[in-house]
Amino acid sequence: MPRPKNPPELGESRGQAIKRLLANEKSLRPKGKLDAFNVELREYITLGHAEKIPWLKLKPHYYLPVHGVFKETSTTTKTRPVFDASAKTTSGYSLNDTLLPGPNLYPPLLDVIIRFRRFKVGMSADISKMFREVLLDPTERDLHRFILCQEDGSLVDCRMLSAETDVWSEALTIPSHPSAPHPSQIRRSVPSRSCPSNPPGFLCR
Repeated sequence: MPRPKNPPELGESRGQAIKRLLANEKSLRPKGKLDAFNVELREYITLGHAEKIPWLKLKPHYYLPVHGVFKETSTTTKTRPVFDASAKTTSGYSLNDTLLPGPNLYPPLLDVIIRFRRFKVGMSADISKMFREVLLDPTERDLHRFILCQEDGSLVDCRMLSAETDVWSEALTIPSHPSAPHPSQIRRSVPSRSCPSNPPGFLCR
């Protein structure tokens, strides 16, 4: 992840992540949506996109608060866990505060419209769980911890193994050089069995 030379120090964040998770459960239970949220969050473990870890007070580390977003009109993912990388730690800084900002990764709408005029047939596609196909550097996975509620109701510490899209919602540029391709562009432009030159801080599945 692109960072300044002397990023601000992160404080404790585990307690806040637990409180936010319990508040989310309290909000979802009366709506009948808690089970759907927990199934989606546990999927990170079953698909190998995250792993359970023992509670170790390593430095630096950061716990991402998570809550559920529901979109009934969606045809693919009606329930989506969203991780908050802007949540402040006890030092007053968040994970986003320690990262360098970058350019807007969304193409201008005019460019998209003009591109559709180049060929006789216009096509659009979506890659399922695309960001989770980009592995995090092992040295930075403890900056992407979160709390998971297991089926027996107990809480367990976990950490991301791959880049979750909602973590990058505010400030992160991947990679840091403006002329380098974004991981989503790499996945679209190379065969699935080949591995491109890895952007800084990332590994290819």
